[in-house]
Amino acid sequence: MPDQPLFERIDTVILRVRDYEAAADWYAESLGLRAIHTDPVEGLVVLPFDGHSLTLWQLKPGERLPPQGTCVPFPIFVAADVAALHAELQSRGVAVESIRDAGGVPFFSFWDLDGNRLEACQVAVGSSAPAVAPNPRLQLTGASLLAER
Repeated sequence: MPDQPLFERIDTVILRVRDYEAAADWYAESLGLRAIHTDPVEGLVVLPFDGHSLTLWQLKPGERLPPQGTCVPFPIFVAADVAALHAELQSRGVAVESIRDAGGVPFFSFWDLDGNRLEACQVAVGSSAPAVAPNPRLQLTGASLLAER
């Protein structure tokens, strides 16, 4: 097999939520992301995002969200102006952390109504910085990651 990626792109990122309709409303009102597909049988809604999608999928009976502080994957959104976005999200009542800097890439974390962590970063035009903020916590050793749990 040639040395090429096996996949073309990420299609969707799934975030589990308690109530997919309430989550869809929150994402529309707080982040301006509006549903392109709803499946009431599965309890999910798909939000379009730059050639990809974000799927909000309701927990089934007996399922639970991971406890706060648990190491789980989360999406990182790119913004043209992180400071302006930070102020806008705060004005909309979104829980946000302060803006931090990682190697010249300003970023901050914020949470949806179910406590799912999201992040926003700003990459300078013409920058050689990666398109996502290198999170310093991801550079921890395996032993220190285990200690965080």
